[in-house]
Amino acid sequence: MVDSSWENLPASKTGTTSYMSVVVDVYCPGQIVHLQQDNVVNGFWALDQLVTNMVRTGAQVEHFEKQEKKYKNKVVYLEDPYFFNEWYGFMYYSNGSDYTFQFEKHLEGCTGHKVVNERVDQNLHVVSLAPGETKVFMLKRTKRQSKFIPGGKVLQQTDYD
Repeated sequence: MVDSSWENLPASKTGTTSYMSVVVDVYCPGQIVHLQQDNVVNGFWALDQLVTNMVRTGAQVEHFEKQEKKYKNKVVYLEDPYFFNEWYGFMYYSNGSDYTFQFEKHLEGCTGHKVVNERVDQNLHVVSLAPGETKVFMLKRTKRQSKFIPGGKVLQQTDYD
């Protein structure tokens, strides 16, 4: 198990605004661990795969369209803004239906959180999922006091296959 925590250090201590202090605790009996820094793209890809695998192997998901029969209960989501060390989280959405699925996510009500792996409108973001598509948004908590509003408003179907 790896438990990491980090904090931005002031430029007055480091000489730069981009330096972060990182503390890593590794718990494994009798093994050697080599740590290396990786780029952001690979890091987000690994977190995306972790979340996707967790959902596919039995995590409890929610369904957006309990009243919508056309999606056959195949559009699912799982949102956990405090999953990784209480400072990072995710929003997972997957469309297993035969239709494009769209919903509005009101991020302005999610105070103290920021999507960090994609550019999104921090006020209102429309998530569009093609048939078979999955999206994972990684969240970073930006304030100690935060609020998260789950789910979103389902929009009218746009394709009629």
